[in-house]
Amino acid sequence: MLTGKTRGTSEFLQEMRTQGWSRFDSIVPQDELGRLREALDEACRLCGEVQQRKGLTNIEGTAHHVLMFEGPFMDFLARYYLDAQIEAFFQSKYILNSFGAVVTHKEATSYAMNLHRDVRTFTGEFKLIMNLLLMLDDFTLENGATYLLSGSHSHPERPSPHTFEQEAYRLTGTAGTICLFDSNLWHAAGQNLTNMPRRAITLTFSKGLVKPQFDYIRFFGEDRVAKMDPRLRQMLGWDARTPASLDEWYQPTETRLYKPGQD
Repeated sequence: MLTGKTRGTSEFLQEMRTQGWSRFDSIVPQDELGRLREALDEACRLCGEVQQRKGLTNIEGTAHHVLMFEGPFMDFLARYYLDAQIEAFFQSKYILNSFGAVVTHKEATSYAMNLHRDVRTFTGEFKLIMNLLLMLDDFTLENGATYLLSGSHSHPERPSPHTFEQEAYRLTGTAGTICLFDSNLWHAAGQNLTNMPRRAITLTFSKGLVKPQFDYIRFFGEDRVAKMDPRLRQMLGWDARTPASLDEWYQPTETRLYKPGQD
């Protein structure tokens, strides 16, 4: 259940057109946040073990595809927060593209702190991917509130470091706040100057024609996914799968792997 105030889709879409992002304060209740924080700390530990084993650097405090750990992460996804707004952004159904997390510690360094956007190719008015950021802790100027360069989603060129530093909005707010933003938007995590972690979960959604960064159907197994709530399995990409044989390709509409209305 949404606990904070939400705006209608018209106001939301106007914000997305003009500034490229929209915030919804205190949406997620405190008890759910507590479960997510606990699950995230454990997910970061487990992901960190794999990262170290693979010799990966510059990814401190990041955890990827944490939905595989289920629990509070699956519960969060299945609550379909801001579903109407996300669908209005795409003007179609959408699927989960990735489900990650960032924990910023004092003096940490990570690629998330570099100026970046989450699409490699500028897509302009064609909306392919959207970001969702949920604050699990309060975001403050001191603990590294995210930088968002308003309006940069409309321009293909990379902003200069000076412009970004001078003009970027600092996304401060209370735990439970959700920010949706166009993946064309230039942004960066801030530097945490405190002794406490600053945690967030970060999801991306996309049209069905964009394949997820993680094969959720294969990971959870077709038999299990087929029994999930239809809305959840659709979000996991069940209705936008890629056939791997002519037998899978030549199917009646009701049994196609890639169903109508996904893009």
